[in-house]
Amino acid sequence: MPAQLRRLVQAGRSDHIEIAVLPFGAGAHPGTRGPFTILGFDGDLGEVLYLEGQGTAAVVAGEDQRVSDYRHAFEVLRQKTLPQDESLVLIEHVADEMSG
Repeated sequence: MPAQLRRLVQAGRSDHIEIAVLPFGAGAHPGTRGPFTILGFDGDLGEVLYLEGQGTAAVVAGEDQRVSDYRHAFEVLRQKTLPQDESLVLIEHVADEMSG
């Protein structure tokens, strides 16, 4: 696991990958509802929401209120995450602790 964490740190130092850690101390947050993915597209398609649950999945697009609700949830999560540099330092620290 420490090697995987160090690989994340290495990837996070590239220009096209952003890693942001949501620390336990952030408290309650909308991410506890479960995983979700928001896909953005150019043109008329707009955003598409992909939800996964226990044995189910759903794709939601267009003017559905859930797309807006999850966009808001994502923004709340982003406000609670550590900045990238602090996130990478935290991940390195955890990897070092795991290595002994």
